[in-house]
Amino acid sequence: AVVSTQSTGGSDSVCIFKYLVTKSDPQHIFSLFILFLNFLCFVLITGCYILIQYYVTKSSSRVAVKSSATRRRDLKLQTKISIIIATDFLCWIPFLVVCLLHFSEIINASSWYPLFSIIILPLNSVINPLLYSDLVTRGIKALGLTFMRGINAIRSMTSQSQDSATVTPPAASVAGAPAATTTDSTMEIT
Repeated sequence: AVVSTQSTGGSDSVCIFKYLVTKSDPQHIFSLFILFLNFLCFVLITGCYILIQYYVTKSSSRVAVKSSATRRRDLKLQTKISIIIATDFLCWIPFLVVCLLHFSEIINASSWYPLFSIIILPLNSVINPLLYSDLVTRGIKALGLTFMRGINAIRSMTSQSQDSATVTPPAASVAGAPAATTTDSTMEIT
């Protein structure tokens, strides 16, 4: 059968395409063809995104003076395309490699199949619309800004504590008053 029934641990089963085949499976040629078609689609989509980026960059370079808005738009598009290609790569290429290793009988990936087919591959389908809508990009930027604010707050607290640690004692003390000396980050009265 071209379709595999996978048990989900309960009394129900899920009917999914059988990508993990071995040489002895009668449908191995069809399954390998589908895997090759998936890889071909990945390469085609990646090529199209690269062409889009190339033509946008080329048309932007024809403008005599690039405004900061144009540079931001180009960078935003380049970032979006890179993230889309990366998520497609991270979802599909490991799956294709695992399927080919299973077919070659180098590994037995039968136990990994539910992870790929029920979680990772559908996750790619969920992520793509979010990437197209800028929701994820804005979330990553917000997370990055929050992270940088936290780093800056830590830096300012560290520099304030270092500034207070380098207090110079007065050159001369008042008659009868103890002289202050500093050691590391604490001040001692002697």
